[in-house]
Amino acid sequence: MEYDDNDRIVTSVGVGGKQYAFVKTVDKVEFGPFRVNGCNIDFSVIDPAGRVNGLLGLDLLSRVGAVIDLKNLLLYESQ
Repeated sequence: MEYDDNDRIVTSVGVGGKQYAFVKTVDKVEFGPFRVNGCNIDFSVIDPAGRVNGLLGLDLLSRVGAVIDLKNLLLYESQ
């Protein structure tokens, strides 16, 4: 993804200093059995080494009613 003039720039401040990212509205996001249409995604550098490609935020997970099973490391739909 690349920045364009319709995107919003956001600033995060923490112990390590400031970090900048852009927020883009995407048509859809699909993961596992879930599909979310028309959502805002924050594109920032999470892991400079490239081992982490992205994070699913609680806002997105709660929107689809996802259940997180931490013991078995599973993500599934609520019944």
